[in-house]
Amino acid sequence: MRNDMNVTTNNTVPTAKELKERVVRIRFLNHEIRVLDNKWFALTDICKIISKENPSHVAKRMDRDHITLFHMPYRIYFVDTVGLMALITASKSEETSAFRDWVFEQVLPSVAHHGGYVVGQDQLPEEQKEYFLLKIEELSKKVIALSKSNRSLEASTKMLSEENKKLTVKNSELSEENKKLSGAVDQSAKAVSAGIMVHEVMGKLKVSKECLAMERAKNRELQKQNKRLESALKAGMKELKKLSTECANTKERGEKLESRILKILESFNTQ
Repeated sequence: MRNDMNVTTNNTVPTAKELKERVVRIRFLNHEIRVLDNKWFALTDICKIISKENPSHVAKRMDRDHITLFHMPYRIYFVDTVGLMALITASKSEETSAFRDWVFEQVLPSVAHHGGYVVGQDQLPEEQKEYFLLKIEELSKKVIALSKSNRSLEASTKMLSEENKKLTVKNSELSEENKKLSGAVDQSAKAVSAGIMVHEVMGKLKVSKECLAMERAKNRELQKQNKRLESALKAGMKELKKLSTECANTKERGEKLESRILKILESFNTQ
């Protein structure tokens, strides 16, 4: 949107009083239209004639290059001739017809001829009027085409905005799914890791069982050897006892034999 700097003088922003002094008032039927510098038309006055709509709402829909805001001292929107034509061609009100004819036949030709709407210059030579009407018609067609193009762009923008919202929602859903998948992958990784650990523990346990079985086998073998040694020891002790008994008996017999021999010797000595 243009601002007050578009109508400055000597690089200074005009005051509200200076702006008011540069405003002229023209009449269309029983309506009054304020015109600034003979080429800026008060949007409020135009809306009263063709739309009865709130000027602030209309201003939001207009091309920013053809509307400006002044402080006089209150805020008021003004539109240039292109903006004025856009408003007229976009209006579907029956009351617009007479106003459109007046603007196209008098106001716009005057602006094209004098650089602005000159009050009191309502009539032009017929030849110039026809020329300006042709130019105005061409401009009107361009404005209509631009308006249609603008509406088409607005529709496309709205459609793209809706698609963007859908894509945003879809992206959010995919993001949630991705989080879930990431969680599942983490759990799987932990499960795999746990599985590997269990496998390792089971392997170690298997080795431990094998070692234990070997130790038990060795222990059983030692027990068998111990029993054999005990049996051999018992047999040896029994044999030793037997030999001791035999030895005692042999000693006793030897003593008896020795006694008998002594007795025999004594008997020989006596004879």
